[in-house]
Amino acid sequence: MSNQCEQPQESPAEAWMARWPHHCKACGGWGVFRYANAETGEGTHRLCDALPAGTCHRCGDPQGLNPEDERQAPCRACGWNHDDGVPEADDPGKEA
Repeated sequence: MSNQCEQPQESPAEAWMARWPHHCKACGGWGVFRYANAETGEGTHRLCDALPAGTCHRCGDPQGLNPEDERQAPCRACGWNHDDGVPEADDPGKEA
């Protein structure tokens, strides 16, 4: 028997967004857009340019990334390096 007063649990995506409220809304905090080539099926990506250079796509720190090397250097504020973003709905095991 379940308790009718239980609060619904937030999804991994909701928990992630609550933790990183200033993430880039364009790319979901990933810093890139991933695509599959329709002809070959090979994956490719494009860096997100929605935020000013040097801004972290996860925590939103405007000086978190080295604008000269945004692909490699981790964020000075949160450590992000294109390795985290809003969990996909079909990725229930992703921790927030």
